[in-house]
Amino acid sequence: MEINFLGFNFSLKRQRLGKLSMNQIDYLNERNIDFISSKPIEYYREKVNELIINTTSKDAVQQAVNILDKDGIFIIPNFINEIESDTLCTEIENAVEFYKLKLGDKINFEDETALVQTKPNKNKFKKYDDYANYPKPILNVREGADNGMLDIFNIDNLLGNKLSSGIFSKIRNDSFLNDFLKSLPKNLKMKNINSYVNSGITKTRGFHVDSYKNQIKFFIYLTDVIELNHGPYTFVKGSHKENMYRSINGQLSENLKIKTETPILESKDIYPILAKKGSLVISDQSGFHRGYPQSKNGIRRTLTINCN
Repeated sequence: MEINFLGFNFSLKRQRLGKLSMNQIDYLNERNIDFISSKPIEYYREKVNELIINTTSKDAVQQAVNILDKDGIFIIPNFINEIESDTLCTEIENAVEFYKLKLGDKINFEDETALVQTKPNKNKFKKYDDYANYPKPILNVREGADNGMLDIFNIDNLLGNKLSSGIFSKIRNDSFLNDFLKSLPKNLKMKNINSYVNSGITKTRGFHVDSYKNQIKFFIYLTDVIELNHGPYTFVKGSHKENMYRSINGQLSENLKIKTETPILESKDIYPILAKKGSLVISDQSGFHRGYPQSKNGIRRTLTINCN
Protein backbone atom coordinates (compact mmCIF):
# COMPACT_ATOMS: atom_id res chain seq x y z
CA MET A 1 0.00 0.00 0.00
CA GLU A 2 1.23 3.48 -0.88
CA ILE A 3 -0.08 6.88 0.20
CA ASN A 4 0.66 10.43 -0.89
CA PHE A 5 0.90 12.98 1.93
CA LEU A 6 1.60 16.61 1.04
CA GLY A 7 3.52 15.56 -2.05
CA PHE A 8 5.52 12.80 -0.34
CA ASN A 9 4.95 9.19 -1.44
CA PHE A 10 5.11 6.54 1.27
CA SER A 11 4.88 2.78 1.01
CA LEU A 12 4.29 0.28 3.79
CA LYS A 13 6.98 -1.93 2.24
CA ARG A 14 10.02 -1.29 4.42
CA GLN A 15 12.50 -1.65 1.57
CA ARG A 16 10.79 1.17 -0.34
CA LEU A 17 10.31 3.51 2.60
CA GLY A 18 12.89 6.26 2.94
CA LYS A 19 13.88 8.22 6.00
CA LEU A 20 13.12 11.86 6.71
CA SER A 21 15.41 14.51 8.12
CA MET A 22 14.25 16.68 11.00
CA ASN A 23 13.92 19.59 8.55
CA GLN A 24 11.52 17.55 6.43
CA ILE A 25 9.54 16.54 9.51
CA ASP A 26 9.32 20.21 10.54
CA TYR A 27 8.06 21.03 7.05
CA LEU A 28 5.30 18.42 7.28
CA ASN A 29 4.29 19.67 10.71
CA GLU A 30 4.07 23.21 9.39
CA ARG A 31 1.74 21.98 6.65
CA ASN A 32 -0.38 20.24 9.30
CA ILE A 33 -0.69 23.58 11.10
CA ASP A 34 -1.65 25.23 7.81
CA PHE A 35 -4.43 22.66 7.39
CA ILE A 36 -5.72 23.14 10.94
CA SER A 37 -5.74 26.94 10.67
CA SER A 38 -7.59 26.78 7.33
CA LYS A 39 -10.76 25.55 9.06
CA PRO A 40 -13.21 27.90 10.83
CA ILE A 41 -13.07 27.77 14.62
CA GLU A 42 -16.67 26.56 14.82
CA TYR A 43 -15.63 23.43 12.92
CA TYR A 44 -13.36 22.42 15.79
CA ARG A 45 -15.80 23.46 18.51
CA GLU A 46 -18.37 21.10 17.01
CA LYS A 47 -15.82 18.30 16.63
CA VAL A 48 -14.76 18.58 20.27
CA ASN A 49 -18.37 18.02 21.37
CA GLU A 50 -18.02 14.44 20.09
CA LEU A 51 -15.47 13.77 22.83
CA ILE A 52 -17.50 14.99 25.84
CA ILE A 53 -18.85 12.49 28.36
CA ASN A 54 -21.27 12.95 31.26
CA THR A 55 -19.78 11.53 34.45
CA THR A 56 -23.14 11.55 36.23
CA SER A 57 -24.65 8.92 33.96
CA LYS A 58 -25.13 5.42 35.33
CA ASP A 59 -22.55 3.78 33.08
CA ALA A 60 -20.12 6.75 32.92
CA VAL A 61 -17.02 4.75 33.87
CA GLN A 62 -17.58 2.05 31.25
CA GLN A 63 -18.47 4.70 28.68
CA ALA A 64 -15.19 6.48 29.42
CA VAL A 65 -13.20 3.25 29.13
CA ASN A 66 -14.85 2.48 25.79
CA ILE A 67 -14.29 5.97 24.37
CA LEU A 68 -10.65 5.98 25.45
CA ASP A 69 -10.15 2.61 23.78
CA LYS A 70 -11.87 3.75 20.57
CA ASP A 71 -10.75 7.38 20.23
CA GLY A 72 -7.80 7.70 22.61
CA ILE A 73 -9.22 10.82 24.27
CA PHE A 74 -12.30 12.27 25.99
CA ILE A 75 -13.31 15.45 27.82
CA ILE A 76 -15.16 16.17 31.08
CA PRO A 77 -16.31 19.83 31.17
CA ASN A 78 -16.44 21.66 34.52
CA PHE A 79 -14.40 19.01 36.32
CA ILE A 80 -13.30 21.74 38.70
CA ASN A 81 -15.23 24.98 38.96
CA GLU A 82 -14.22 28.46 37.86
CA ILE A 83 -13.24 29.61 41.36
CA GLU A 84 -11.01 26.57 41.83
CA SER A 85 -9.40 27.12 38.41
CA ASP A 86 -8.75 30.79 39.14
CA THR A 87 -7.38 30.00 42.62
CA LEU A 88 -4.81 27.55 41.26
CA CYS A 89 -3.96 29.81 38.34
CA THR A 90 -3.32 32.80 40.62
CA GLU A 91 -1.14 30.78 42.98
CA ILE A 92 0.86 29.38 40.08
CA GLU A 93 1.40 32.88 38.67
CA ASN A 94 2.58 34.12 42.07
CA ALA A 95 5.02 31.20 42.46
CA VAL A 96 6.39 31.70 38.96
CA GLU A 97 6.95 35.42 39.50
CA PHE A 98 8.64 34.77 42.85
CA TYR A 99 11.10 32.29 41.38
CA LYS A 100 11.72 34.35 38.25
CA LEU A 101 13.00 37.10 40.55
CA LYS A 102 15.14 34.61 42.47
CA LEU A 103 16.57 33.19 39.25
CA GLY A 104 17.43 36.55 37.72
CA ASP A 105 20.00 36.02 34.98
CA LYS A 106 21.38 32.81 36.52
CA ILE A 107 21.07 29.36 34.95
CA ASN A 108 19.48 27.88 38.07
CA PHE A 109 18.46 28.71 41.60
CA GLU A 110 17.57 26.38 44.46
CA ASP A 111 16.34 27.03 47.98
CA GLU A 112 14.76 24.83 50.64
CA THR A 113 11.43 24.87 48.76
CA ALA A 114 12.12 24.42 45.04
CA LEU A 115 14.59 24.30 42.15
CA VAL A 116 14.23 26.57 39.11
CA GLN A 117 16.44 25.97 36.11
CA THR A 118 16.94 27.00 32.50
CA LYS A 119 19.66 24.44 31.76
CA PRO A 120 19.18 21.12 33.60
CA ASN A 121 22.18 19.30 34.99
CA LYS A 122 22.41 16.45 32.48
CA ASN A 123 24.15 14.21 35.00
CA LYS A 124 21.31 14.68 37.49
CA PHE A 125 18.32 14.83 35.12
CA LYS A 126 18.57 12.17 32.44
CA LYS A 127 14.94 11.04 32.19
CA TYR A 128 11.43 12.04 33.21
CA ASP A 129 11.52 10.13 36.50
CA ASP A 130 14.54 12.14 37.62
CA TYR A 131 12.37 15.25 37.53
CA ALA A 132 9.25 13.61 38.93
CA ASN A 133 11.06 12.01 41.89
CA TYR A 134 13.25 14.97 42.84
CA PRO A 135 12.71 15.80 46.56
CA LYS A 136 11.59 19.35 45.71
CA PRO A 137 9.29 20.82 43.07
CA ILE A 138 11.15 21.83 39.89
CA LEU A 139 10.35 24.83 37.71
CA ASN A 140 11.96 23.80 34.45
CA VAL A 141 12.21 26.28 31.56
CA ARG A 142 12.22 24.20 28.41
CA GLU A 143 14.69 24.58 25.58
CA GLY A 144 14.46 23.28 22.04
CA ALA A 145 11.10 22.73 20.31
CA ASP A 146 9.02 24.15 23.19
CA ASN A 147 11.50 26.90 24.00
CA GLY A 148 10.30 29.14 26.83
CA MET A 149 7.54 26.86 28.10
CA LEU A 150 7.63 26.42 31.87
CA ASP A 151 7.14 22.86 33.12
CA ILE A 152 6.54 22.72 36.89
CA PHE A 153 6.99 19.28 38.46
CA ASN A 154 5.00 18.41 41.59
CA ILE A 155 3.13 21.68 41.66
CA ASP A 156 0.96 20.37 44.53
CA ASN A 157 4.05 20.41 46.76
CA LEU A 158 4.87 23.99 45.78
CA LEU A 159 1.53 25.67 46.44
CA GLY A 160 0.95 25.92 50.19
CA ASN A 161 -2.41 27.66 50.31
CA LYS A 162 -5.14 25.64 52.06
CA LEU A 163 -7.54 26.25 49.19
CA SER A 164 -5.14 24.81 46.61
CA SER A 165 -4.29 21.86 48.86
CA GLY A 166 -8.00 21.13 49.12
CA ILE A 167 -8.40 21.24 45.34
CA PHE A 168 -5.50 18.84 44.80
CA SER A 169 -6.98 16.49 47.40
CA LYS A 170 -10.37 16.70 45.68
CA ILE A 171 -8.78 15.73 42.36
CA ARG A 172 -6.79 12.80 43.76
CA ASN A 173 -9.83 11.44 45.64
CA ASP A 174 -12.36 11.88 42.87
CA SER A 175 -14.42 8.68 42.75
CA PHE A 176 -15.03 8.74 39.00
CA LEU A 177 -11.33 9.13 38.17
CA ASN A 178 -10.23 6.39 40.55
CA ASP A 179 -12.94 4.00 39.38
CA PHE A 180 -12.01 4.78 35.77
CA LEU A 181 -8.32 4.05 36.35
CA LYS A 182 -9.18 0.77 38.10
CA SER A 183 -11.39 -0.25 35.16
CA LEU A 184 -8.69 0.01 32.51
CA PRO A 185 -7.03 -3.17 31.19
CA LYS A 186 -4.04 -2.26 33.34
CA ASN A 187 -4.98 -0.92 36.78
CA LEU A 188 -3.51 2.59 37.05
CA LYS A 189 -3.12 5.25 39.75
CA MET A 190 -2.58 9.00 39.62
CA LYS A 191 1.05 9.94 40.20
CA ASN A 192 2.72 13.34 40.27
CA ILE A 193 0.79 16.51 39.46
CA ASN A 194 2.62 18.98 37.23
CA SER A 195 1.72 22.27 35.57
CA TYR A 196 2.39 23.73 32.13
CA VAL A 197 2.76 27.51 31.96
CA ASN A 198 2.58 28.66 28.34
CA SER A 199 2.77 32.35 27.46
CA GLY A 200 3.35 33.30 23.84
CA ILE A 201 5.02 29.99 22.93
CA THR A 202 4.87 30.46 19.17
CA LYS A 203 6.91 27.37 18.28
CA THR A 204 6.09 23.97 19.74
CA ARG A 205 7.19 20.42 19.09
CA GLY A 206 5.34 18.84 16.18
CA PHE A 207 3.10 15.80 16.30
CA HIS A 208 4.66 12.97 18.26
CA VAL A 209 3.92 10.17 20.72
CA ASP A 210 5.30 9.97 24.23
CA SER A 211 5.60 6.21 23.80
CA TYR A 212 4.28 3.56 21.43
CA LYS A 213 2.80 1.82 24.49
CA ASN A 214 -0.47 3.01 26.03
CA GLN A 215 0.20 5.85 28.47
CA ILE A 216 -2.60 7.78 30.20
CA LYS A 217 -2.36 11.44 31.13
CA PHE A 218 -4.84 13.96 32.54
CA PHE A 219 -4.93 17.64 31.56
CA ILE A 220 -6.99 20.19 33.47
CA TYR A 221 -7.32 23.58 31.82
CA LEU A 222 -6.98 26.42 34.35
CA THR A 223 -7.61 29.08 31.72
CA ASP A 224 -10.11 29.18 28.87
CA VAL A 225 -8.61 27.53 25.81
CA ILE A 226 -11.27 28.38 23.27
CA GLU A 227 -9.22 29.78 20.38
CA LEU A 228 -6.35 28.29 18.41
CA ASN A 229 -4.09 31.16 19.45
CA HIS A 230 -4.46 30.04 23.09
CA GLY A 231 -2.39 26.96 22.18
CA PRO A 232 -4.78 24.03 22.75
CA TYR A 233 -3.63 20.50 23.37
CA THR A 234 -4.11 18.87 19.97
CA PHE A 235 -4.75 15.16 19.41
CA VAL A 236 -5.25 12.89 16.40
CA LYS A 237 -8.31 10.79 17.25
CA GLY A 238 -7.74 7.06 16.96
CA SER A 239 -4.01 7.38 16.38
CA HIS A 240 -3.25 5.30 19.50
CA LYS A 241 -4.40 2.23 17.55
CA GLU A 242 -2.13 0.20 15.31
CA ASN A 243 -2.54 1.47 11.73
CA MET A 244 -0.52 2.36 8.67
CA TYR A 245 0.28 5.84 9.99
CA ARG A 246 1.96 4.45 13.09
CA SER A 247 3.94 2.03 10.94
CA ILE A 248 5.03 4.74 8.49
CA ASN A 249 5.98 7.25 11.20
CA GLY A 250 7.91 4.61 13.13
CA GLN A 251 9.99 3.80 10.07
CA LEU A 252 10.51 7.40 9.03
CA SER A 253 11.83 8.32 12.48
CA GLU A 254 14.27 5.43 12.78
CA ASN A 255 17.33 7.53 11.95
CA LEU A 256 16.41 10.44 14.25
CA LYS A 257 17.74 11.07 17.73
CA ILE A 258 14.14 11.12 18.99
CA LYS A 259 12.27 8.29 17.32
CA THR A 260 8.73 9.27 18.26
CA GLU A 261 7.95 11.96 15.66
CA THR A 262 4.63 11.43 13.84
CA PRO A 263 4.13 14.08 11.12
CA ILE A 264 2.24 11.71 8.80
CA LEU A 265 -1.39 11.59 9.93
CA GLU A 266 -5.03 11.61 8.91
CA SER A 267 -5.89 15.30 8.75
CA LYS A 268 -9.62 14.85 9.32
CA ASP A 269 -8.89 13.22 12.70
CA ILE A 270 -7.01 16.22 14.15
CA TYR A 271 -8.79 17.64 17.20
CA PRO A 272 -7.53 20.85 18.82
CA ILE A 273 -9.07 20.50 22.29
CA LEU A 274 -10.95 23.76 22.70
CA ALA A 275 -12.53 23.91 26.16
CA LYS A 276 -13.33 26.22 29.05
CA LYS A 277 -11.28 26.51 32.21
CA GLY A 278 -11.94 23.63 34.61
CA SER A 279 -12.26 21.08 31.80
CA LEU A 280 -10.51 17.74 32.22
CA VAL A 281 -8.98 16.01 29.20
CA ILE A 282 -7.98 12.36 29.49
CA SER A 283 -5.63 11.27 26.74
CA ASP A 284 -3.65 8.22 25.68
CA GLN A 285 -0.20 9.66 25.02
CA SER A 286 0.63 6.84 22.62
CA GLY A 287 -1.65 8.71 20.20
CA PHE A 288 -0.27 11.48 17.98
CA HIS A 289 -0.42 14.83 19.78
CA ARG A 290 1.19 18.23 20.20
CA GLY A 291 0.63 21.64 21.74
CA TYR A 292 -0.74 24.02 19.14
CA PRO A 293 1.56 27.07 18.64
CA GLN A 294 0.27 30.14 20.46
CA SER A 295 0.10 33.71 19.28
CA LYS A 296 2.54 36.11 20.95
CA ASN A 297 -0.24 37.10 23.38
CA GLY A 298 -1.59 33.58 23.85
CA ILE A 299 -1.92 32.18 27.38
CA ARG A 300 -2.58 28.63 28.54
CA ARG A 301 -2.31 27.26 32.06
CA THR A 302 -2.87 23.58 32.77
CA LEU A 303 -2.42 20.91 35.39
CA THR A 304 -1.09 17.59 34.13
CA ILE A 305 -1.31 14.29 35.95
CA ASN A 306 0.58 11.20 34.90
CA CYS A 307 -0.95 7.80 35.58
CA ASN A 308 0.85 4.49 35.82
